[in-house]
Amino acid sequence: MELIYIFLAILFLIIFFRFFVGILRLVIKLAVVALVIYFIYQGYLYLT
Repeated sequence: MELIYIFLAILFLIIFFRFFVGILRLVIKLAVVALVIYFIYQGYLYLT
């Protein structure tokens, strides 16, 4: 019976970890896009 609980706990940890990594990647992508837009905007203001 306890093996099932251990298995479920490991499964939950794996799912949570994958979910966390997915969110982390999304945040990094959004940060990179925001930085690129910011630099383009700054460059545009500088050129005009």
